[in-house]
Amino acid sequence: MLAVLLYEKKDNKPAGIPDQWPAEVIESSVLPNEDWIAMSVAELDAHKATHQAAYDTWYASTLPPPDPDAAYLNVVKNARAFGDSLINSSAASNIRYGITQAGKTKLIGDAVKEAVYYLQSGSLYEAMTAIDAIAVTPEMSPFITAETLLMFKNKIRAYLGLAPL
Repeated sequence: MLAVLLYEKKDNKPAGIPDQWPAEVIESSVLPNEDWIAMSVAELDAHKATHQAAYDTWYASTLPPPDPDAAYLNVVKNARAFGDSLINSSAASNIRYGITQAGKTKLIGDAVKEAVYYLQSGSLYEAMTAIDAIAVTPEMSPFITAETLLMFKNKIRAYLGLAPL
């Protein structure tokens, strides 16, 4: 036999919890006092089933409201991480090609600063627009070429699920 104490008999209970919901259940052949009800496991299950909807409604009301931006937060974080990986890859290649020794750091940095901004912010479509606006000149080679810009755009397009150019 189970001894069941319903919330209607409790003085200190969570606000709004249905009175008929079990507050305590103990296995006992003797009821602790007159506030307790004797039930079998089947009776307790049936009692809870009868009051489950009211309990679920109460429980849902205790949860914090969902964050409307939560689903998009990971999209932004992932896009920013992807943008950072492109920036890092490009910087590593330029170092390997000797950008500092060639005295081209400012030239290249100025040319890509808008694209870098959008890559860092996760605005990948704007990053592609900024890449399109880069006017490649012969003195930018081998650090920026039409081919490297196309490669980066296609990497962005692939990330976005778009066909390559």
